[in-house]
Parts: sequence; C-alpha cells; structure tokens
Amino acid sequence: MNPWPIPRSRIILAAMVPFAIIALIGLGLAAFHTYRTCRWDRAEATYVGSQSVMITRGSSTDHTYSEVHYRFDRAGGGEVQLYFLRRASEPQEKSIRILYDPSVEGQITRSEGHRWDRASSVSILLGVGLGMAAVGLLPCLIGAALLVREWRRVPPSPWPDA
Repeated sequence: MNPWPIPRSRIILAAMVPFAIIALIGLGLAAFHTYRTCRWDRAEATYVGSQSVMITRGSSTDHTYSEVHYRFDRAGGGEVQLYFLRRASEPQEKSIRILYDPSVEGQITRSEGHRWDRASSVSILLGVGLGMAAVGLLPCLIGAALLVREWRRVPPSPWPDA
C-alpha cells in the first residue's frame, strides 16, 4: 500500500494528455488543408481516357487498377495533364473539381500525387481536422478549469483542531 496517494492534479494532467494529442493532430490537419484551400489554385479537370494497369507488390499481382488521364487549364495559362490510379470498378467521372499546386507545369504524374487533390476531399478533411480539434480541446479546457480549481483549493491544516 502506497502511503502517499497520487495528487489529483497529476491524475487530471494524465487524463488530459490523450485529448491534447488529438487536438494537436486535428489542428495540424486543419492547418494543412486550410493552406491548400487558400493558397492552391482551383480547376475543373475533364476526362481524357484511361488504360488498364498491372500492379505488382512482391509476389502478388493486381489487375484491378487503371491509370486515368484528365486535363485542365492552369490559372496562369497553359494546359496540364493529370494522371493517377483508380480502381477499374469505380465509375468514370466526366469532370472533377480539383485543387492544385500553382507551381505545376505541364503534367502531374502518379508519383506527384502530393501536388493536387480533389476539392471535395480537401473540404472533408478540413472538417475532420476541425472536429478533432474541438473534440480534443473541449476536455483540455475542462481539465484546465479543474486544475485551476484544484490549485486554488486551500490545503488542509496539518494541525489538529483543539
């Protein structure tokens, strides 16, 4: 049996840690997608065509993918070709709204997927990030209020009442 109990303030702090981590991840996700929303250019990409692709990972081969080709016009002028992988079973869309890095020139290949994103994905992930931040920050604020209340509490007198 431990003769010294764990102080309440330590318990409150330990309970706040997971929520603080969730809040930080959510804020980072929200900041990243806010940057994309504000700084990246928007375009409407139109479908050009697709071709079947075989993907090999180790000893397994997957034939269910196709490389899709879209094109769009840059905000500063010029045409950009966009290539990415998609499951062959997914329906083809005639046009998609995208956000893209303004420094893009000529084409965006499969390996440059970080330079573009669907506008709908960015807005969804921005909402997820803000939701995670709210879910993490609310318990942290409650924990901070409990800590302040705990620290302001008058410690019991070590002297017995006479």
